[in-house]
Amino acid sequence: MQSTSPSKSEKDYQLLQQYLSEHFLNDADYLYDTMPDELIEHCFRQYYVFLSGSFALTDWYALFQQEAYRILNLRGITQDQTEYKLRSARFINYVQNLMNSLQNEKIDVSSYPARESGEDLAHVSV
Repeated sequence: MQSTSPSKSEKDYQLLQQYLSEHFLNDADYLYDTMPDELIEHCFRQYYVFLSGSFALTDWYALFQQEAYRILNLRGITQDQTEYKLRSARFINYVQNLMNSLQNEKIDVSSYPARESGEDLAHVSV
């Protein structure tokens, strides 16, 4: 019987989930003290960093959107309210600035432990 190893996209997604678990979901102070808009931005940044190189934009954005709903639901924010935040000028400007600042960087998260991957790009200002 031949076992198949996970694809790059599966590995990247597993690393992302591990990172989010370690840095978001297991840190109640961060989760509840951070403004919802900032939570969405940080979450988006991680999805962009971890998945943009191995998933199609529409696929990883759909995964991010579900994660944003889930994270903000923990704060009592409804899916409609989250959707409003995802369509806000603030979030759109954040996304544009992030993508412009990182467009020339080649990101390969597979070589980093999950707890370091997101921190790797902390020097990039948006």
